[in-house]
Amino acid sequence: MKLNELYSLVCGLKIDRQWLLESFYPLPITRYITLHPSSGMMAKNYPYYDDVTRLIGHILNSQSIQIVQLGESQDVAINGCVHLQGKTDYHQSAYILKNSLLHLGNDSWLAHRAGEIQIPLLELFGPTTIANHSPYRYNSDKTIFIESHRWGKQATFASQEAPATITVIPPEQVANKI
Repeated sequence: MKLNELYSLVCGLKIDRQWLLESFYPLPITRYITLHPSSGMMAKNYPYYDDVTRLIGHILNSQSIQIVQLGESQDVAINGCVHLQGKTDYHQSAYILKNSLLHLGNDSWLAHRAGEIQIPLLELFGPTTIANHSPYRYNSDKTIFIESHRWGKQATFASQEAPATITVIPPEQVANKI
């Protein structure tokens, strides 16, 4: 049972569809995937997105597809991306996401939003689990979850880990799934 299901049962509430106002954001490109490398919890942030973008860059370029990085202004800029971190609000990010060919990211609000609006999604999990923390709604034909093996240990659900369990996901595995 996902956490939001458990919370709703305890509170006596029914889970309904997500609703989020989308606001137009002018992008000079039309074919792109979105990347959100942050999450609000350091342990959930995948540190090898630069390697992933290097591995997939030439394939995307050959198909005139770019990578749009969304997030907060303090997020580290990932190589090979159109950088919009800190330049959009939630509503504009939702608009950009809706028009994306694929969303790549860790367990975060944009991954949950991608699941809700049924766009292709590749989501990475380190200290959290697919069973409890994947989007409540998603299209199983268009979604791939990659969960760390955590060296055989249980998920910590911690905001910080040393070493971070998400780091054992190889960039080549992520690139191949894209």
